[in-house]
Amino acid sequence: MTKSVRQVHINGRWLGQPFTGVQRYSEEVASRLVESEEFDFVLHVPKGASVPAWAASNGVRVQHAPVTGVVYEQLYLPLATLGKFMLSFGGIPPVFKRRQVVTFHDATPFRFSRTFRFLFVAYYFIGFLILSRTAYRIMTVSEFSRDELAEVLRVSTSRFLVVPCSSDLAQKTVSQRPEMTSQDPTYLVVGTLARHKNLEAPIEALAASGRHVTVVGASGLASVFAGAAASFGPSVTVTKGLTDGELRWLYENAQALVFPSFYEGFGLPVLEAQTLGCPVITSDAASIPEVAGDGALYFNPSDLDELLRQVELLEHTPGERVRLVEQGRINAERFDWQKSADLVVELLRGVRC
Repeated sequence: MTKSVRQVHINGRWLGQPFTGVQRYSEEVASRLVESEEFDFVLHVPKGASVPAWAASNGVRVQHAPVTGVVYEQLYLPLATLGKFMLSFGGIPPVFKRRQVVTFHDATPFRFSRTFRFLFVAYYFIGFLILSRTAYRIMTVSEFSRDELAEVLRVSTSRFLVVPCSSDLAQKTVSQRPEMTSQDPTYLVVGTLARHKNLEAPIEALAASGRHVTVVGASGLASVFAGAAASFGPSVTVTKGLTDGELRWLYENAQALVFPSFYEGFGLPVLEAQTLGCPVITSDAASIPEVAGDGALYFNPSDLDELLRQVELLEHTPGERVRLVEQGRINAERFDWQKSADLVVELLRGVRC
């Protein structure tokens, strides 16, 4: 009789990357996963990356790689984990390694390929195509992403395990007002200027309607936003380098989060807003209804008039704000990082030596 696998190697590629949604997901799930006493965890850290505090506090063995990037993933990891079981939370892990669980967050590079460089799309498509057939199992963040990836890669949905995101800004941060915050009531927009995020036209429509908009972009893209915002006029504020505490303050004090995306694998800002009592007005596309549930007002992301009608509904309908806040918090309780980590533990229990 075969035994369950005991030692699990973790691909720490995210530790050497800018901290955005994928990296937050990796950090939150991994830091809770290693609390399990059922497995011995080994964390592989790319050259130049820092070792997280949770690794030492949970007795995780750390191996420092002498390389980074593609060489780390496609050469170092296969050799360092030869014959061992590995877990990856993103990127393209070793494509021919069978004893591993991989994570595909969404099908955005394939559904909105013009957003990305051709070589990036080709590399990810080939990597996903091979791994979807060779890896032990695939994790993804929503049922929508599962179905999309299964269709694009032409594999069964049974190959996937949905391990959703969550938000713990309310537990982990202290609210702090950003220095550049406008005194006016503001609508919050969170995202990048990638085409599938669909930010520019909705921001312009909100500003033209006389409303103030605060834009929070991913790290490193504030200068891009600044150039775009110049055409919107003084009613658009573009933030730079916010801390989690400052982001929390914006959610807590905004009129609403406006989330107009054409395509998301999950849509974490929606959940962050609901957790912090911020009303949500969001696109009805892709994974967003699955995540937002009954705690949001929806609009067609191509219909700016419908967006403005929902804004007016929030502003002028008695009790609508209270309803959205209450329903949003109830909906957000469906998601929990510990529950997500427990799903991974259950998956690992089924792996045989």
